[in-house]
Amino acid sequence: MTSTNKQTNEIMNQRTKTTTSFSYLIHVTLTFLAISYQLSAVSYAADFAGSLKGVTITDSDGANTPPTAVINYTQNGDTVDFDASGSSDMDGSIAEYRWDFSDGLTATGQMITHQYVSSGNFPVTLTVIDDQGAVALTQQMINMSGPVISDNFTDSSVGDYSVVSGQLTIANGIAYGQTWKLTRAYHNTPLTGDNYWVEADVSYDGSSRSAGVIIRGDTSNMTGYDTYFSNGRINLSGFQDTSSSWVGLYDGEYGTGVYKVKVEASGDNLKVYVDGTMVIDKTDNQYPTGVNAGIRFYTGGSGTDIYVDNLSAYQ
Repeated sequence: MTSTNKQTNEIMNQRTKTTTSFSYLIHVTLTFLAISYQLSAVSYAADFAGSLKGVTITDSDGANTPPTAVINYTQNGDTVDFDASGSSDMDGSIAEYRWDFSDGLTATGQMITHQYVSSGNFPVTLTVIDDQGAVALTQQMINMSGPVISDNFTDSSVGDYSVVSGQLTIANGIAYGQTWKLTRAYHNTPLTGDNYWVEADVSYDGSSRSAGVIIRGDTSNMTGYDTYFSNGRINLSGFQDTSSSWVGLYDGEYGTGVYKVKVEASGDNLKVYVDGTMVIDKTDNQYPTGVNAGIRFYTGGSGTDIYVDNLSAYQ
């Protein structure tokens, strides 16, 4: 062997050692929105991070078949229920499910509920890792539209509402009702369907005086659902004209304060949240339709300290 050939072989051997120690052998196949990787560094596959659809990572010799990642979801307003149970691994089992919601938050688990706090398009990435370290990623775009109704009661007026009982006053950036009388008012902007959610900041003092929001209001039949505070509790009631029927309540021993109240309607399911915590989850089919959101009061005495602010409704 000549000196030149010997030197060349030593260089090639060194390159081979370097490649082996780096432990990467990459084969890339490009298709439309589909990319597959094969890496020999199985122990590091679970640390891969990416946001491309159809990515799989496994050992270089293909001894371990990578899993398949599948996202199913149900969206209700700003809340999305994600389900990765359709994911599979043909030669083993899935050991971990990782979620990236593209809003700065992540989670782990097969089934996850996530709430978005802003509108926009969010590419949600699911990473599944099997029991031998192989990885699969997939992505689902989630659209969070802006509010159909957004009223901070600074630029609006009573003329933006249909007052069906009592008397509505809007002044100094808040809305409040007539003293010693039930006040209901529907916003004049209708939703485009019966499944949506309404929220507002509701002031309360711990007494029987109350304020809250209306969902599935129907101005033609004078029906809908009220969500309001009274006697330390948050209540959910169906109503028709001046009659009401109790649906659910939660005794949170609520005292004086301003609370973020949210109510969701989806099919015959109604959920109520206070400051982001779900406190009522009921099935009721009294009023399955109604495209008007609104506000309600029963204040007694001076009504200005029992008020509603920042009303919004999302489809």
